[in-house]
Amino acid sequence: ERAVAIGNGLAILYNGLSFASILFMAAAGLAIIFGLMGVINLAQGEFIMIGAYATYGVQEALRIVAPAWLDLYLILAIPVAFLATALVGIVIEALVLRRLDRRPLMSLLATWAVSLFLINLVRVVFGTRNLQFTMPSYVSGGVVLYADFVVTWNRLFAIGFAAGTLVLTLLILRATPLGLNIRAVTQNRDMAGCLGIPTR
Repeated sequence: ERAVAIGNGLAILYNGLSFASILFMAAAGLAIIFGLMGVINLAQGEFIMIGAYATYGVQEALRIVAPAWLDLYLILAIPVAFLATALVGIVIEALVLRRLDRRPLMSLLATWAVSLFLINLVRVVFGTRNLQFTMPSYVSGGVVLYADFVVTWNRLFAIGFAAGTLVLTLLILRATPLGLNIRAVTQNRDMAGCLGIPTR
């Protein structure tokens, strides 16, 4: 009974860490957007959705063009999802948010409208049915660690990816000129602009 209780406790901690890693990546994006632009982005979840659909697109493209490489779609989809989401973000900033500079309430409403637009656009393009992802072999299964506690590879991949994202973000913010500029604009946008940093 003690072993089962410890295994259940470890499973709860592991699952919590897995979900927390996913929420961390969403929260990091929100924090950077709010710090740099003063925008409370209510479309952040839809940006994650765009990344997921881009991943699905990579999977289906590989299924048609190179079925032998289908197992690698998750790795290949990382830069594609990043670029697709970044492109949508740049377009939204240029068309909507740029005109609402320093008006947080208006930008809040604008990103909510963008959220509704993106949701309905995806419904029109992809429909409302659930799409199936093929689980690559390197994130399938797991290993029994203690009693009933199983370390699943897919959750471990998510935790590792979030940890890698955290390290990369910290390196960029702490060790590069871009990171120094980002921190300066976040702390005092007007003074950073006076010092010659292109704050936009």
